[in-house]
Amino acid sequence: GYAIECRLKAACCRRLEALRLPGKLETHDWDTLVHEAGHLAALKAQPAIAAIYSELADFWSPNLRYQAKRIPPGEAARVYK
Repeated sequence: GYAIECRLKAACCRRLEALRLPGKLETHDWDTLVHEAGHLAALKAQPAIAAIYSELADFWSPNLRYQAKRIPPGEAARVYK
């Protein structure tokens, strides 16, 4: 999740021609970052990829790594794939 988030933040910086991420984009919300990176139209143009993205974006949150409960192996494998 963090790897995807970092890539999106880098894409935002490239689009804005900024060396540092603007404060308003210091977020973990992938939807905001996809929009600000200028990738929303390309994502919507690929329904299969958009569906996968949507499922991952709904699943991801920084709190996920702090969960005390175990994620079932099947669920972990599904998200990984």
